[in-house]
Amino acid sequence: MKEAEARLRDFLGHHIDLASPRGLIECDSHSFRGEIKAGRIRKKSYDLSELLRRSTDGTNEFFDLLRGLWDVSRNHEHGPFYRMDIAIDGKRIGFEYFWENAPFESLEELKPPIRGKTPDFLFKQRFDGELIAFIDDHEIDTAISVFVANRRKNGQSVPESLLDMYALVAWHRTVVSEGFMQHFADLESVSQPLPVVEWYERTARMLSKLDQPDVLDVVKLSLGLYSSLYAAVEPIRVALGINKVTEIDENDLYERFGAVESAIQKAWRTEVRSNPTDYAVPA
Repeated sequence: MKEAEARLRDFLGHHIDLASPRGLIECDSHSFRGEIKAGRIRKKSYDLSELLRRSTDGTNEFFDLLRGLWDVSRNHEHGPFYRMDIAIDGKRIGFEYFWENAPFESLEELKPPIRGKTPDFLFKQRFDGELIAFIDDHEIDTAISVFVANRRKNGQSVPESLLDMYALVAWHRTVVSEGFMQHFADLESVSQPLPVVEWYERTARMLSKLDQPDVLDVVKLSLGLYSSLYAAVEPIRVALGINKVTEIDENDLYERFGAVESAIQKAWRTEVRSNPTDYAVPA
């Protein structure tokens, strides 16, 4: 790691071209932030992003160097790091690491990411009662998505109730990011979170459990509407016993989805919070 640290020191020494600089740069796997004060009385502050933008490719170079340091940190006894602080004090540049595999007694001991509360490496490793109680509401979605996908990738079992919840969260995320038409087009050619018929069966089951008939109606309408356009949709429609739809246009479908979109997120987050033992996987 010494060579990677040296390259990063040289880079920062070149780009933080200030008199008597002092500050702290916080980094994780996705982002960074830092404020550098300059001058002996340290009255003027500079955002690190501002200093890096003075160079044509400064930000990209910084990220490349961070990635290189993270790569070699995987060889550390407790590596890789999930957070790193870089202390700037004049010409002295020091590194403090927070390791993914270092022992800890409580989740409260962990250094939070730049944005959010919970280091994302935890989501690959666990979805137990302690984690559910600890994470913020908006992190529940990512925690479910990452944990289940990682378990399935490694051939590990996932409780049926958690798979149903995972299916719903994945459906919502996909429709929001891609729209119905692109989502259904991708069913024929792009790898999906679950086999497509199973995916929709589980989504429908969880919506029924959450007592979300309006959202379930949107699911059914979308399948009925697009089944005549995409061959991959037809088996789903048949499996769920849904009639073909010809009397609704896409704008109406999106309006209906928009009317219930925030409610469904609140419903599944409340469900996980209220009944954690139904979804938790013991550590």
